[in-house]
Parts: sequence; C-alpha cells; structure tokens
Amino acid sequence: SGVGAALAKTELAETLKEQGRSEKALELLKDALGIYLAELSEEEQAGSTDLANTYSSMGGICCSQGKHEPALEHFEKCLAIQIKVLGEDHPSVAATCSNVGLVYGSQGKYEMA
Repeated sequence: SGVGAALAKTELAETLKEQGRSEKALELLKDALGIYLAELSEEEQAGSTDLANTYSSMGGICCSQGKHEPALEHFEKCLAIQIKVLGEDHPSVAATCSNVGLVYGSQGKYEMA
C-alpha cells in the first residue's frame, strides 16, 4: 500500500541520515510525507505516529542544516500528533519538546526554549 511505501522510505531515510547522507534522506522523507498526506484522511493523519516520526526526522535534518524555521514547523506538527495519540506525559512528547527547545536555543531565543 502507499502507506507501507511511505514507512519504508522513512526507515531508509533514517539509515541514510546515520550514514551522513542527509540530503538524500530528506528527499525520501519528503516523498513519504507526500504519500501520508495523500493516502490518509485528516483524522488518520492526526492519529498517525508514523507521520509524526516522519515530521520529527525532517525536523532533525533541517535543524542539523541550520534551517530553523522548517525544523520548528516539522517538530510542531510532530508534537501535535504525539500529544493527541500518546498524551502530554509520554517520553516521546518530552523528546520532541526538547528538540523544539534546541532549535529556539540555536536561534538565540532562549526565553522560548
């Protein structure tokens, strides 16, 4: 299915990212994101931890490339899904909040971090 292909692309992107091939990983993640957005209804998107993981990975790559605004956008989309699905007290939510704080810190926006 399309969603299965998106998941496979996300997993491959993680491997590429670990190998230092961030640009290729980001391309795959963008492909996966397009599939998720096309294949899942809005309600399914809001409850998809796979989609949240894709946003998180995209945020991490953008952050490492110094692209702070896209990184924040991706992390915030990830966070919205995680809070809905996992609840505010889940460790994954805390990790994403930490990532948001790191982005703000790298921008010198310490009061927001």
